[in-house]
Amino acid sequence: MNGRQVIAIDTRIEELKEVANNGLKVVMDAAELGLQPSSFEVVSSFFSLMYMVQGCHPKVFRGIHRVLKDGGIFLTWDVKIPSRPAGKALFVVPLRIVLPDTVVDTSYGVRWHRRCQDLAYFKALARKTDFHAVREAGSRKGCPYGDRTVPIDVGEGFTPSR
Repeated sequence: MNGRQVIAIDTRIEELKEVANNGLKVVMDAAELGLQPSSFEVVSSFFSLMYMVQGCHPKVFRGIHRVLKDGGIFLTWDVKIPSRPAGKALFVVPLRIVLPDTVVDTSYGVRWHRRCQDLAYFKALARKTDFHAVREAGSRKGCPYGDRTVPIDVGEGFTPSR
């Protein structure tokens, strides 16, 4: 996607300042999408859901459903977070993003909650919020970003069931 075609949202201005494109950057909570209904052909989430409390995921999915046009698609890349083992407080995952002209090595980490967050979790959440999966991609370390896969587990495409 061309940067001028992107509206990036985050609750933290610091995160938005790191986005290196010409897109519109808006401080907004994904659980409170203040966007017009049926206004987007594509909504994407790149390692965002892992930072949200699982209890707000249904509200986020319903909000995304509301802002998607008929035939639109919700693309999400996220990570499989297994149930928390005793004594562990943080979950950290290394990530390699391969783009056409660069490779980005980074890592993402969150406070480890007790419940598992995996492909089955997201598919069940999609069904509960009137989406259906149109594409699934599992883990293939080092896959290109354009191939919509990530090195861990979840690369989903959902469309609204309208």
